[in-house]
Amino acid sequence: MAKVIQWKHGSSEDSAVFTGALKEITIDDDLHTIRLHDGETPGGALLARVAEVPTKLSQLVDDLSVWRSDELTKLSQLTNDKGFWATGALTKVSQLQNDSGFLTGHCTYCTHCTYCQQCSNCHNCTTINCTTINCTTVNCTTIQCSVYSYCTKCDCNCTDDSCFVSGKLETSKGLIDVHNILIGDEIIDWLGKPVKVVGVSHGHLGSRRAIQMKGRGKNRVTDDHPMVMFRTKRRSYKLCACINSKFDPNKIILADNGVRGRYSEEHDYCGWFIPSIAMPADTPTVCPIAEREAIVKFGNGYVLVPGRLS
Repeated sequence: MAKVIQWKHGSSEDSAVFTGALKEITIDDDLHTIRLHDGETPGGALLARVAEVPTKLSQLVDDLSVWRSDELTKLSQLTNDKGFWATGALTKVSQLQNDSGFLTGHCTYCTHCTYCQQCSNCHNCTTINCTTINCTTVNCTTIQCSVYSYCTKCDCNCTDDSCFVSGKLETSKGLIDVHNILIGDEIIDWLGKPVKVVGVSHGHLGSRRAIQMKGRGKNRVTDDHPMVMFRTKRRSYKLCACINSKFDPNKIILADNGVRGRYSEEHDYCGWFIPSIAMPADTPTVCPIAEREAIVKFGNGYVLVPGRLS
């Protein structure tokens, strides 16, 4: 016959004044629960039954001031301890790590190279299926670009189309960094009239040099970019080009969206020797193409912005 163990027990009134030995267990007959004693505390510790254990947050005392679902409605209510980007702060691809090794640059012209649309010196190269490139003066049986390391097929003296290095242009929205000019923006010409941007070309400085415009800030263009010299009280002007550069007045500028631009063929240019600055070949450059050619203020000087070819 199995042995039956009975613990000390009593009413709630008796149990509340009983001081049991350390780790002794007694039974409260009225509450039908266990009391655990420590040898000192009368009544010991009354253990809760399963039905008495809280199952809802509302049954607990909120001593930590936790959020209710209707109170926590915005990310700004939380501390950004992981440094997540807000949409207003993440505005450029350059802010992200290029962990997939995407190539920069642009190329659509030849069958040998898929990342090179920055040349203007090559054209009609039927021997390599480059019917849209501008190689009338070079026998391009093979092509290699001197600017980009990933173009390995040409002996041409290739250069980028983009000619603004750094600085800000006046737009209908105010001064905007040249590298942030977008299609649809309106740049303000020298007469105060808005001119819509219809294309933007991006590239790198390559073998060219930079010219620092007068005025505060690093307002710089490439040494092959035409500038404007005004005469008395801006009643007339003449166009100038740096004679110590590879300025080509007939150069076609190709935008990333395929829009082609150039400077007016009606211009005469005056050659000036202009001091230039050496900068790294991979310095980013940019050139907006406007719906029409425009003279715009840049720093304390004036430069040309190419117009779209009809």
